[in-house]
Amino acid sequence: MSQQDHKAESPERAPRCFLLEQFEDYLMFERNLAANTIESYLRDLAGFVAQMVREGAASPARVDRDSVAEYLNELAGVGLAASSLSRKLSSIRLYFRFLEGEGAVSADPTRTLELPRRGRKLPEVLSLDEILLLLDAVNPSRPGGLRDRALIELMYGTGMRVSEVCNLRLEDIRAEQALVIVFGKGGKERVAPLGELALAALGEYIGKERSLLDKGSGGASVFLNLRGGRQITRMGIWKLLQKYAKRAGVESKVYPHVLRHSFATHLVENGADLRVVQELLGHADISTTKIYSHASSDMLRQVHRDFHPRA
Repeated sequence: MSQQDHKAESPERAPRCFLLEQFEDYLMFERNLAANTIESYLRDLAGFVAQMVREGAASPARVDRDSVAEYLNELAGVGLAASSLSRKLSSIRLYFRFLEGEGAVSADPTRTLELPRRGRKLPEVLSLDEILLLLDAVNPSRPGGLRDRALIELMYGTGMRVSEVCNLRLEDIRAEQALVIVFGKGGKERVAPLGELALAALGEYIGKERSLLDKGSGGASVFLNLRGGRQITRMGIWKLLQKYAKRAGVESKVYPHVLRHSFATHLVENGADLRVVQELLGHADISTTKIYSHASSDMLRQVHRDFHPRA
């Protein structure tokens, strides 16, 4: 196997069960990655998946830790640089986390593989003022306006992932208890409290507009699209956030996951316990949540620099 063999592979040659098209959507609409970054991920995965298929893996669930390690060892053997190996492992690891979240694999085979340590990028976050600008840009008297306001209030108010919002069903909303039942990655269930504003926006949308959008094809999904009344998609949510960001003049990057980052960061900045934030986000590991404490520390340092007379 040569480096050229890997460069020649194409995502279209992978069996559908490897979910590369869905992974591309995830990178675009949930992670909001640039086109060239997505292309790099898919190029890395094309070679990896092609090799796994050649070795007899009929689905990603048949790929184990040893298979991934051997694949990387082979690449190292043909002279691939350490930085390129690190990037490929990062691509494969993100891919299996996605598959685990989709229920396509029961465990991530890359979890115990070593990755060279690098500084972790802090999440992009919107300020409260920018969140309010987005909400102010929604016209509730226009078709879809009540839906869009409820959707933004819900995502910022609960930190739900965009896929969780898409899959939310009417019976998952417990209005009398002011909470929502969320089915997260791997089918794990958690409870998210609903604040007064999110609860009111949801109630108004469901009571006044959802029935007008429902054409019988959306089932019990809470959020329906304007054309056909089907369940809203990740792309649909991404597009409407882009629309309101442009309308509101918000210059920061606005995409579904940034509302989740903003939810968590604002909680930590206002003194919320990290363990509680972990539960609210549905993180299995507290280390995943700790990145928000770093973001909060940055904010504290900035305040100190701006306001302390001898900083």
